[in-house]
This record gives sequence, structure tokens and C-alpha cells, in this order.
Amino acid sequence: MLIAFLIRVLNRDSPAWAESQAVADVVKEICAGLHIDVRQGDHESSLGEITEKLLDDIRKAQIVFADANSSNENVWYEIGHADSGNQNRVICICRRGRTIPFDRRNVRSVAYQDGPWEPECRDDLRAKIIAVIKQEVFPALMGRIDNETKAADGIVQSVPAALHDVARQWLLSVTRTHDDMSARRTAVRALEQLGCLTPELCVELTGRSNPPDVRAVVYDILSDSEADVPQEVWDLTATDSALLLDSFSRAAARYWAAGKVSADVTRRWAKRGSERGLENAIRQGLSKAPVPESFLDRQ
Repeated sequence: MLIAFLIRVLNRDSPAWAESQAVADVVKEICAGLHIDVRQGDHESSLGEITEKLLDDIRKAQIVFADANSSNENVWYEIGHADSGNQNRVICICRRGRTIPFDRRNVRSVAYQDGPWEPECRDDLRAKIIAVIKQEVFPALMGRIDNETKAADGIVQSVPAALHDVARQWLLSVTRTHDDMSARRTAVRALEQLGCLTPELCVELTGRSNPPDVRAVVYDILSDSEADVPQEVWDLTATDSALLLDSFSRAAARYWAAGKVSADVTRRWAKRGSERGLENAIRQGLSKAPVPESFLDRQ
């Protein structure tokens, strides 16, 4: 579950408490639907006291909501503290027409009318939460990649079911456009774990327009899964990288052994005399599969 922190007026004797409570109710309602745990400072021993524990909670929160209606000094101190960590994870919420400090005007904010929140305001808040998740939370989850499989596991385990579609959209974007090949390969593995590596996506990601690293990781996954994929996936030439040839040959051999690629097609791969690299790679892959000795020599 993702963790959020709500900066707001907590003193019930304050004239601003009722409106701050109404903001908190909306925030918690929308976050509950996204499986985001919203915390606030009222667990502290003394209201009005800014403790190191409270500041640490703000630092660790993946998303920070700030009630920007108040002129309470403590509230704005906490907002400033949140900004110092990463301003892009902060969402300010205020009444429409409220003038907020100039240094907050270019950050994410949601404005609402007095009274019950309009549906479009709720939608706006939800959209901004998802934007923070895609742009700040998910990239932080990926972090430094030392092991692609473990990194993919960590992402999938950290994402609640309610955010799987959001995660799928973000992972697709990483897979297609990220500059770091490790990030792209990790995203492909995470998509597979989420059940989103569809046959159509396999065709797209094994296409020649993709980097060899991305194509290879799809074949690595297929070599362990035997999922049904279109024949367009099996398109390779000897000019492709050794890494890609190796991944392709292992997947092709496994699919042949499972009866999902015809013997005629597999034999043609292994007998392309003018493409020695492909021929050797396929023969090596087939040597690890239960292939009859006479298979490659039959015409």
C-alpha cells in the first residue's frame, strides 16, 4: 500500500478546523479507492507541536496533501518541509478564490467551491494523485536496478490492485521510451508479472524497431512460459546481437518442443546456411530440447 501524509488544521477549536476536516474527508475517500493509506499528525502527543517524528513522516510519505486554506504557521512550516524533500509529490488543496503564496502557484493544486465538492473537482484531485504516482512514486520504486527480476518483483509487490491499470500504463511508457535499457527490461518483466504481457504486446516488443535488449527479455520470458503468441513473434536474422540470438533460440526450441512452432519452421531456422549465426544459435537451443537426433538432417 502506498503512504500519503495530509498536512491540515488539527486543532478542533480553530475556526478553520471544520473546512479542513471536510478536505480531509474527500482526500481519504478518494485515496481509499486507490488503496492509499492517508496519515496525518494527530497521532502526536501534543497538537500544535511540530515533532521530529511528524517531520519524518512527511519525509517518508510518497504523496503529500496540503490544506492551503489556512494561515496557520505550523501548517505552512510543514508544507515548506514537504517541499524541501520533493515538491513534485505535494498537492495543495484550497477553496476557489483563495490567494496562496506565490511560491506555491506553479505546483499541483486543486481548487473547490464552498460547500460539497463538485464531481469535476473530485476527478481533478484523483487525476493529480495518479500523475504524482506515475511521475514520482513509480520511478522511485524502480530505483537503482541491480537485479531486473528482483526490481520487477519489488514494483509489483508495492502496487495495490486498485492501481494495476495505472502501473500498466506507466510500465508501457517505460518499456517504449526510457533511456535506460535496464529500466526498460525491468518494466517488461513487471508487465509480465501483472499479466499484461499480451500476445499483441509481445509482437510489438519483439519487432525490429525495438532495441535488442528489449526484444531479448521478451524471448527470455517466453522461454519460461510457453504462452500462446502469434507467429510474427518469431522473426530474427543472423545480424541480430548474440544476446538476442541466444534468447530467441532458447524460446524457439522450447516452443518447438511444446508443439507451438511447427517442425518445418524450426528446421528452416536451423538450416539457413547463409545465416551462420542464426543457424548455430538455433542448433544450440535445440540441443537443450528433447529433439530427435535425426530432426535437423531430415529434408
